[in-house]
Amino acid sequence: MKRRIASRCLAGLLTLILTVTTLGTSLVEASTGDIDAAIVAESLQVAKQVEAEGIVLLKNEDGVLPLAAEQAVSVFGSAAIDPYYGSSGSGSIKSDTMIGFYDALSAAGITYNDTLYQSYRTWYGKNGNHKEMPVSELDMTQAREYADTAILMIGRSGSEGNDLTLEELQLSADESSLIDTVAKTFDHVIVLFNIANMMEMGFLENYPSIQGAAIIWTPGEAGMESVSQMLAGQINPSGKLQDTIAYHVSDHPSTANFGDYTYADQKANFVEYEEGIYVGYRYFETFGVPVQYPFGFGLSYTEFAWSDISFDKNGRDCQVAVTVTNCGERAGKDVVQIYVSLPYQAGGVEKTATQLVAFVKTDLLEPGASARYTATFDIWDCSSYDADGEQAYILDAGDYTVRVAHDVKDSECDFSYALGEKLVKKTDEVSGAEIKNLFSDAFCDQMTVLSRMDPVGTYPTTPVNETCPVDISDMDAAVAPETDADAVAPTIGAIYEDKIMLQEVAVDPSLEEVFLDQLTLDEMIDLICNCGYKTPGVDRLGIPKTNDNDGPASVKGAGGLLYRDSGVAWPAGVCLACTWNVDLAYAHGVRCGIEAKNIGTNIWYAPTANIHRNPKGGRNFEYFSEDPIVCGKMASAIVQGAQSQNLTVTVKHLVLNEQEKNRWGILTWADEQTIREIYLKPFEIAIKEGGARGVMSAYSRLGKTWCGGNDVLLKDLLRTEWGYSDYVISDFSVHGLYGSYMNPLQATYAQNDANLTGIYAVQFLSIKKAMKQEYKENPVAFGTAMRACVRDIIHMKMASSAFSRQVGTSESIHIEGEIAKVKGKSVKNAGFTEKADGASQGYVLCNLSKKGNVATWTFDVAEAGTYDLTMALASTNLIGKDVALSKQINMQVNGVETDVSEIEILGSGVLKYNQFATYGPLQVDLQAGTNTITWTVIGYSVPNVDYVELYKVTE
Repeated sequence: MKRRIASRCLAGLLTLILTVTTLGTSLVEASTGDIDAAIVAESLQVAKQVEAEGIVLLKNEDGVLPLAAEQAVSVFGSAAIDPYYGSSGSGSIKSDTMIGFYDALSAAGITYNDTLYQSYRTWYGKNGNHKEMPVSELDMTQAREYADTAILMIGRSGSEGNDLTLEELQLSADESSLIDTVAKTFDHVIVLFNIANMMEMGFLENYPSIQGAAIIWTPGEAGMESVSQMLAGQINPSGKLQDTIAYHVSDHPSTANFGDYTYADQKANFVEYEEGIYVGYRYFETFGVPVQYPFGFGLSYTEFAWSDISFDKNGRDCQVAVTVTNCGERAGKDVVQIYVSLPYQAGGVEKTATQLVAFVKTDLLEPGASARYTATFDIWDCSSYDADGEQAYILDAGDYTVRVAHDVKDSECDFSYALGEKLVKKTDEVSGAEIKNLFSDAFCDQMTVLSRMDPVGTYPTTPVNETCPVDISDMDAAVAPETDADAVAPTIGAIYEDKIMLQEVAVDPSLEEVFLDQLTLDEMIDLICNCGYKTPGVDRLGIPKTNDNDGPASVKGAGGLLYRDSGVAWPAGVCLACTWNVDLAYAHGVRCGIEAKNIGTNIWYAPTANIHRNPKGGRNFEYFSEDPIVCGKMASAIVQGAQSQNLTVTVKHLVLNEQEKNRWGILTWADEQTIREIYLKPFEIAIKEGGARGVMSAYSRLGKTWCGGNDVLLKDLLRTEWGYSDYVISDFSVHGLYGSYMNPLQATYAQNDANLTGIYAVQFLSIKKAMKQEYKENPVAFGTAMRACVRDIIHMKMASSAFSRQVGTSESIHIEGEIAKVKGKSVKNAGFTEKADGASQGYVLCNLSKKGNVATWTFDVAEAGTYDLTMALASTNLIGKDVALSKQINMQVNGVETDVSEIEILGSGVLKYNQFATYGPLQVDLQAGTNTITWTVIGYSVPNVDYVELYKVTE
């Protein structure tokens, strides 16, 4: 059995597309196949574990949780009837098998008030849209007579393209009334937060009957099962907060200038990061502002004791070891958190009172069990960036306090070490490049950055009638770099007697430059600019196309925004972050890689690495944390897991993409220290530790320069200082719809390799014209820039699953054709055509255009054995007659007749006109070395082939 998401995903489309139009786009491509049910089943187990470990238990008084066996409850809240399983935008999810809250309660043995449920269901069916049922419509007497315990669920969702308002992070009038009534009616109340952003939760302290509270996040398709098991005590919650829960959203200093601001003298939006490095707990701990629940907090159903705690420092390497013992009566997991407090000198470099440097999640410890855990960090992990002095990372002389803690406020014990002199890191340890200030253009003098020296005088203020501090008339212009007078443009369109194929470059990298010389100008432009949810191929040179699509909450198949196939709908990224379990994040990445391989997705627009600057952030659900270490470690683990399955990732969005309002071209201002210590740090970890082979640039501008066209960001920092040498793609391109913003010429010069042009049908004429004109005027500079981008692109392709399938490995072989196009009353069947050079390795395409045609595919495999063969076929029969495959083709494998009547198809089992379906698997025996498969057309409902695929059967 295999699973298909049958409906095309119109729900959750990018706000971008809804805003600008999909008119004339080429977003729809054939599905690359259904995801295998066995793969789904394995992924669901990991997804359930993510939810189980990501639930954060905030309150549990008088043992209200877990519920007793078969305990009856009355359930309130429209979110319980219609939960938020995910959010919208690139992190949207789609599933045929969402597990509802009430079904999950029953499965966990919890009895709920069906009369109340039916009342909610009837009312919600008429009113819907996550409105809260008025208290006047509820029979509270019946509800209380049924049970003395109430569960009340509050729901909020996030959204790409829209930030949340303050009102959305507070209770509505109907919610407040409901909570007040329920809390005064029931003896025991448990509040579940089905949310994507941190709400104001002060009401939890206002009612003695509210004894329990937990954040269950948006749990994906199967997470409600884990939620109910947590309520029943079958799962012990072990999540810890990845963000601070403040009493008020306004307590965050970033609230003062988070939102919609436009210059008085220019039609340009802007945002100022005036809070500097004081984000989340870094602010609350440094300035002593009380919070409701601190960063790192989370309760358990059991108790843990920590003992034999030690700290060792060997040069720059630090190690904390602790023995964790489960002293309670239930198995559970704990998290050891390590914080460092730095020596601060008044008037010196800004430093927070404390910062996280390491953490470790324990195994599941049975009651009475103990285990020893080690957390390590480098002293440079808590360094500060000195922009005004050294232009380098520094560690000041003085005492450093290492806190072994349960959360940012609750320390188990402290250690200290001293540095006798100031240390300066002026050279990047990966690249060997000089570290220096790069982002002075991202700071404007009219900003005031929060400082410990004067917290009142420097506290962020809401912009009023500000004028633009710089000339922005040229901000989207592409400026060709200077070239040497004797420099020549790279060769294009070279023709050799023996054509060089990309497969040969993979074997012999010294052929790379002469291989690139063969590309024409049109081919290079296409490779750089035609990259909306795919990257194009160049068949004549063996360059494969790739299928690319979003995550991060679900791997999606081919077809861009209108994909048909998708993997498991995972709990939101915030839930994963609250597990504090990098091994689980790695497993998540592995499963996403396996899912992508199964549905033919080669490049994954995930994971994210942006920061929760403010609770209002619309995409906080897919970003991980307010802390750069948590963000970076989670992203790094996902990268490693996904890439272990040959899935190319694109860590996004580099950089300062923390709000959705005005995101297309917003001028973003921040100081160098803040950019480096807070917002670049997660990307640096994902690249240097995770080995990420792809990055997505952000919509935002650094100062006035778009991140995707910012050579300081993408060349000077990313490629030079950090030593990154791989693929960069833009976010979804709106070039031409917002003037010259997201200029592909600017992107090419900045070595933003590919433009995610999801509406290329609208853009391609102007883009190609501009690219050709720039090449004509600046052949050396622009030719060199295009060559650099294309070089990165082919490196990406050679590392992708598209290439490994194309060349044939012992794991899999994949050959791909073009979708049939309907034109008038005929079908233009591009089909398969054999490669001109007759090479046996790699994919060969075959023409099955009419009865009597014979097509042979010759290919190599490294290992003999049994392979599963699948084919995606559609009929070209215009009369719409559905005919069995066995009446249309004969097939031979290495000269042996193969009975295609044994090959299965989901659904009707017949060829359908202009509708691709996957046939298989059919097991065939192959020999090591060269093999042939021959198809002979015997019918009239001639098959058009989308792809043929072979996977080696492993024991």
